[in-house]
Amino acid sequence: AIGKAAGATINDVLVAAVAGALRRYMAEHGEIVNIRAMVPVNLRSADHPPEALGNQFALVYLTLPLEEETAQLRLRNVKRQMDMLKQSPEPVIVYEILNIIGMFPGRLADWVTSWFSTKASAVLTNVPGPRTQLYFAGHPMQRIMFWVPQSGRIGLGISIISYHGEVLLGVMVDDGLVSEPEKILASFRQEIGEMARSVGLAPAVTAIAQGEGPDATP
Repeated sequence: AIGKAAGATINDVLVAAVAGALRRYMAEHGEIVNIRAMVPVNLRSADHPPEALGNQFALVYLTLPLEEETAQLRLRNVKRQMDMLKQSPEPVIVYEILNIIGMFPGRLADWVTSWFSTKASAVLTNVPGPRTQLYFAGHPMQRIMFWVPQSGRIGLGISIISYHGEVLLGVMVDDGLVSEPEKILASFRQEIGEMARSVGLAPAVTAIAQGEGPDATP
């Protein structure tokens, strides 16, 4: 509903909410600065068989507009950047570069991968999950989650997945950089509410379940 009201996609809305959540965290813990995130872009064609295995994605850089002061401005900024990336040859070029890197000797491939990782402070991906209820051995699966792969020395990984009418956010951090990841989750929920109000909608966001792992809070 927010995306339709703002002329944006669901992905734009979720990424903008992440930017706002990180802004709130930085405002509480130090200086607010924009963050460049490494974002996977799906390159599968619309007629690609869903049962076919293998990854077909490229990694592009997206600047999360933390310095924008309102949720509406952050959403507008994210939409503009994502629209430019979709029309750019950058994802395809990066995909071919990654294929070439995969043929390098191990040590050289590791060096190039590390070099790419120094250009970003976070990895962020949004995965559209099943829209219908899944079952395992006759029992309904209440939630599903995944974790983005970390590369090099990137200390922040953000996973977003939709499933059966819900959206789940996972934050994986280096606790030397982010000591209270649960606050990012709470701020994400607040950002969705703020965006809803900015486009004239009443926010309807349910509580976010928090995990018990020592390293991350889903």
